[in-house]
Amino acid sequence: MTYSDELPIKETASLRPLSPFGVSQAAQDLLGFQYYKTYGLKIIRARVFSVLGPRQPVYYPLSSLARQIAEIEKKKGNPVLRPGNLESKKDYTDVRDLVRALWLISEKSEPGEAYNLGSGQAWSGHEMLKLMLGMTRAKMVIETDETKTVFPEPPILLADISRLSRLTGWKPQIHLKQSLLDLLNYWREKV
Repeated sequence: MTYSDELPIKETASLRPLSPFGVSQAAQDLLGFQYYKTYGLKIIRARVFSVLGPRQPVYYPLSSLARQIAEIEKKKGNPVLRPGNLESKKDYTDVRDLVRALWLISEKSEPGEAYNLGSGQAWSGHEMLKLMLGMTRAKMVIETDETKTVFPEPPILLADISRLSRLTGWKPQIHLKQSLLDLLNYWREKV
């Protein structure tokens, strides 16, 4: 977690997690660094922000929305879409772009260093939902389900990816809209 005056989040920002999941991520990062310092292991710390793309498990919010839309399209469920928190903004990157970034940092980075992996853009849940609804002709009612937010979320998570880009030349290639469409099409085939 960082404060709004610290956005986008740099690799040098203090780790201040807000949730048990955030604590686990910070602990992994710090443990990796300690193994590098103590035992000389060639550990590279990849700080991955939010991921999306086809085949994403349904327990991820965007995948859940895509599955719900696909089910509504096939008339397999109530025409009610139940998203969770739509207020927070997150930095989403397609998993296929992230794989390429991970490969590049494994080849070009220095052990012990941290690298942010994100898109450098933050999107709200409202924006993501609007994009997904634009990909369907199905009519549905939207009812926000606050019980789907299981831990506190920072209002915005936005990665500074300039360090990664300078080192590797990496930039996301797959546009967010394409990632969402691929995710939705995955669920259209699966349900």
